[in-house]
Amino acid sequence: MGIPSTQPLDRSRFIQIGDLFFLRGDETAWTVLGSCVSVMLHASQARLTLLCHAILPLRSHEGLVCHEDCPVACMEGLSCRDSRRYVRMVFPEMLECFQREGIPIASLRGGLFGGASLFRKGPRTMDIGAANSAEARSLFTSHGIPIIAEHTGGHSGRRVVFRDGSAVVTSTSA
Repeated sequence: MGIPSTQPLDRSRFIQIGDLFFLRGDETAWTVLGSCVSVMLHASQARLTLLCHAILPLRSHEGLVCHEDCPVACMEGLSCRDSRRYVRMVFPEMLECFQREGIPIASLRGGLFGGASLFRKGPRTMDIGAANSAEARSLFTSHGIPIIAEHTGGHSGRRVVFRDGSAVVTSTSA
C-alpha cells in the first residue's frame, strides 16, 4: 500500500469518512465533522500534513473490542478505506506513511478536531464523539506526539479547513 495520493481538485479536497490524505506545500483540504474526528499529523520541516476522517474509535466484532493481539480474524476482507474509518486502525497507518517518507515519528505534531456529542445519551449509549477524541488522544500520548491544535467536543458539527501544508486550521460551527 502506497502513500495516499494528493490529487486536489482546484487546489482543494473534501475529506470523506475513511479518507487518508497527504497535503503537500500549499494544498488545501476540508471536511465536515460531527461526532467523527479528523486526526492530523504534521511534519513542519517537510511541509507535509496527513489527515484522516474517522467515524468510530475502534471496530468491534460480536461484542468484542478489537485490539492488537485479538485472536478473532474479523479484519479479513476489510478494505483499506473501511479500516480507515476507525481511529485505532488508521493511526498506525498514518505513522507508517511518514516513516516511508523518511520522517521520524519524534518530529511529528498532532491535531484533533470534531468529536461533538450529537446523539441523545441514554443509559445504554456511549458518547461516540467523546470516545473518538479519547482514543485519538491516547494514541498521540502513547506515541509521544504532542497535540498542537485541538477543537473538539461541544454539541454541534464543525467545518475544518486545512491549509498551506502547515498546522493552521480554521474550525467553525457547521
